[in-house]
Amino acid sequence: MRGLALVLTLLISAPSAAQETSFSVFNRTGQAAIGLHVGGGADLLRGRTLPAGAGVRVSAPGCRADLRLVLASGEVLDWNGVNICATRAVFFTAAVPGRPRATASAPAPADGQPGVAAVQRALEALGYDPG
Repeated sequence: MRGLALVLTLLISAPSAAQETSFSVFNRTGQAAIGLHVGGGADLLRGRTLPAGAGVRVSAPGCRADLRLVLASGEVLDWNGVNICATRAVFFTAAVPGRPRATASAPAPADGQPGVAAVQRALEALGYDPG
């Protein structure tokens, strides 16, 4: 009987682990994007462009996603490990002069400082890169 309960529990929980998470990606780079990839997959724009200031709704499996935005200039912007369950909107923005923007990353959590860690998580959810 315990074995049956375990099997049923696994069968019920398995689909939720593979569920798609829907989120929006916004292009705030100042130029058109010609490619958008999630997790190294196919181009989600499929030959279309994503104008500067526009957004698109996409989905990915799980809660973490590696995103790649390819701009019309040929520049590639990678953002790895985005928590798409915590935030349903991701903003790719223009670079701050003097800072590279090829790879965006979330701020490192502050150990032992829950208030600072909470602020860092909120900034990560908004797509902020303190670089």
